Amino acid sequence: MSKNWIMAAILLFVLLHAPLRATAQGRSVVTLPMMDRTAQSYALGDGGAYLQGLNSLGINPAGLHSAQPEVMTQYQQLPLQTSLAMLGASYPLLPFHTTVGLTYLNLRSSNFEKRNEFGDSEGSFSTQDQMFGIHLSRPVGSAYPVFLGMSVKILQFAVASQKAGAMALDLGARYRLSGLPLTLGVSAVNLGKGPVFEQQESKLPTSTIFSGAYHISESLSALGSLTHGSNEGRQEFSFGMQYWVGNLFAMRGRYSAARSDVSAGSGIHNMAMGLGFKLFGRHTLDYSFQPFDSALSKSGAVGSHRMTLTMRFAAQGVSNPGVLNRVALGRKGEGKKDVTALELKNSALQAIKNGQFAMGAMRMQQALDLEPGNRQIKAWLSKIEGIGEIMPQAQGAEEAMALTRKGVVKYVEGADIKEALGLLRQAYTASDNAQILDLLNHIERQSGQAQATRKVMGGELGLSLIEDKLKAARAAVYEGRRAAAVKSCEEILQLEPRNTRALEVLGSAYYLMGDRAKAKQTWLKALQIEPNNQAITDYLKRLQ
Repeated sequence: MSKNWIMAAILLFVLLHAPLRATAQGRSVVTLPMMDRTAQSYALGDGGAYLQGLNSLGINPAGLHSAQPEVMTQYQQLPLQTSLAMLGASYPLLPFHTTVGLTYLNLRSSNFEKRNEFGDSEGSFSTQDQMFGIHLSRPVGSAYPVFLGMSVKILQFAVASQKAGAMALDLGARYRLSGLPLTLGVSAVNLGKGPVFEQQESKLPTSTIFSGAYHISESLSALGSLTHGSNEGRQEFSFGMQYWVGNLFAMRGRYSAARSDVSAGSGIHNMAMGLGFKLFGRHTLDYSFQPFDSALSKSGAVGSHRMTLTMRFAAQGVSNPGVLNRVALGRKGEGKKDVTALELKNSALQAIKNGQFAMGAMRMQQALDLEPGNRQIKAWLSKIEGIGEIMPQAQGAEEAMALTRKGVVKYVEGADIKEALGLLRQAYTASDNAQILDLLNHIERQSGQAQATRKVMGGELGLSLIEDKLKAARAAVYEGRRAAAVKSCEEILQLEPRNTRALEVLGSAYYLMGDRAKAKQTWLKALQIEPNNQAITDYLKRLQ
């Protein structure tokens, strides 16, 4: 077992056991560590297993991993003269396959009336809670990647002249199932000892979150979660949906059902709704709303509104002056030079050919920023963005990686889709790499293929379409329709060039047609792929 999988197993053990060991004595729980969520994650609840970038923080830090730098700002006005402000930034260190992030959260309340032990007013006081977060995320493993994440949160509390501090830890893991549009996550958030005021400890809201997201289509996702809050004696189940209308805006909503030692109640305040808007192609403006319960509603506060602006930027070393409609790129020791959209597009294509798919997506986005109306760049970007999220890079001299690079280039450039899919199927057959299968299934869906390739079974792709064509080819040989058999076998080999059964039948068709040279050439090719195939060896002996 590799070190990466051992590390993942240890993390999973900690996630499942650490929060459950936490004491349930003393129910005073601080709320600040639960408020580090963006409007998008707040509208979807704990079920946001597939959220990426800064939107994942507070639920599962494993989702921080992203190919694009991000900057996020958020403001929320709460009742009782309370405001919440949050800032965050993340940056992918591509050579290390790691994304790092920093966040700052400020919760401030003012004009609380201060009274002495006799109940007399002594003026007013304010409170200010702050949280500084350092976050890391990276994938482990290659064939079956698991994303791991960690957040360290430093908490500072100030009530009038009293101050206290604490530290919390979030751990998370996320896995995207091979061959299924399903993402699963498990996380433990707010582990640690709470702040102490006047020799009395307030507990942190320690929770274990199991979450899942099923992508029904490219636009529609269903989410669910089960959360156990150990220090609050709380169990919560939530269900949510997100639907993107084109690439313009998203509608979100969720409902949560909770059970706790203190009655959680039920009703409309267990719901949350939200909208998301795309700005300039890659930035987003997200809004969420949750109604308050009856007690707060009577005070005149209808509900909680939250708005988040997330800005995503392009490749490392690239700056975009915007109004100049050009980009400045510079290398160490060289003066900066202006680069056109065409040069950026060519640079993106070269990165894709080198197997740097995430880097290629960022370069292509920069090119589109300079020429928003360029349809070719827009079409190429829509293809490579999805590829970069599934498989950020495919580098190395291995046959599978080389075939993957060729297949992706063919797909992005708009060449024959059958050739692109054939190269990727050949890459998967040669490696049994789950990332390549995910990539292949994604391109199959995008290109409108009726049936998707399944997991390798017995050394060959489990594709019913191929099986049907192979049966038809054999039937054609038996019925004397040799030309039809050749056509069916050639169609199979376009999809799966290393299919030895198709090569075997094709050689037989050539042999029966009297073309002994082509039959020998075809059978020899099959024997190179499968040297121990006794049937093909016997066929070749007939030609001697």
